[in-house]
Amino acid sequence: MSLLDLWLGRFDKSLPVYIAVHERPDGDAVGSQTALTLYLNRLGFSAFAVITEEIRDVLCSFFNNVPSKPLEAIDVNQPASWVALDCGTASRLHEALRSCYFRLVIDHHPEVDDEKWGETRYVDSNASSTCEILTFLLSQDGYRFNDPYINESLYLGILTDSGNFTHNNVTQHTFECAEQLVGAGVQPSKIFNKLFSNKTKEQLKLQGLFLNNVTLHHNGAIAVSTLSQQDYENTHTCHNDTEGFVNQLLTLKNAKISVFIEYNETFVKGSLRSISPSIPINEVARKWNGGGHVCAAGFRWSRVSFNLEELIHDLDSLLEQ
Repeated sequence: MSLLDLWLGRFDKSLPVYIAVHERPDGDAVGSQTALTLYLNRLGFSAFAVITEEIRDVLCSFFNNVPSKPLEAIDVNQPASWVALDCGTASRLHEALRSCYFRLVIDHHPEVDDEKWGETRYVDSNASSTCEILTFLLSQDGYRFNDPYINESLYLGILTDSGNFTHNNVTQHTFECAEQLVGAGVQPSKIFNKLFSNKTKEQLKLQGLFLNNVTLHHNGAIAVSTLSQQDYENTHTCHNDTEGFVNQLLTLKNAKISVFIEYNETFVKGSLRSISPSIPINEVARKWNGGGHVCAAGFRWSRVSFNLEELIHDLDSLLEQ
């Protein structure tokens, strides 16, 4: 009996299964959510992807034929089986879901010792993505990779969270999972073009503002850029249009840490990246009420008390260790 089969065997098929992911879902969140929702429905469950906010246009197409429900259509107090994917802490869920009892949590973010939430947890911080974990679990469960929608969703998550197979989290197992999906019919060029070859003029203008706002610190080792709410309004774009921006800063010569700060009306969202596990930027993210991977982390902080110079000082300390 596989782990997935063991877990699902404890689910009551008379109850709906609601599958949730973190706020501002990225490719791995959408890919794992759609893949598991479709798979559970194949097994006879009434499973639904929980939609808490508008999804980026390039990811919406992966929701085709996926049973889903908007959060406002769900009574979270009614009996149901809740599953969380790609969510390191409950605080990354939509606020209305943080008090739900999650029967199963599958994730690849490093665990936080004081927040072991969920009845059953499967966390592999060595995996490139939650979709890599699901590809393995589904194969162990007997899935024959004969559903193109599930396969493409799994490949989506692996591709995006591995930085197109360039991040430090890529292992031989990552390629083995991708090989299995490609062998089952997934066309890498199709997924890549769907994600990266359909930008609008407005999105390019936003990207131009982002690059124009770059500042360098610590002799160029720390690259920082910011965007304001006004920048989004002026370019008729939204926060979801910045996917991948922070990674661009690491292409600068001498850059070892990249920082992307988004200023909203009441809070600040920070995205941090580093070129090596020897620069554990998740330690700084935790100080700022966030977390994440050693080389990819983030945080959310009150705009009133946020100090960019203090954040840069914290990152300077990492480079001086």
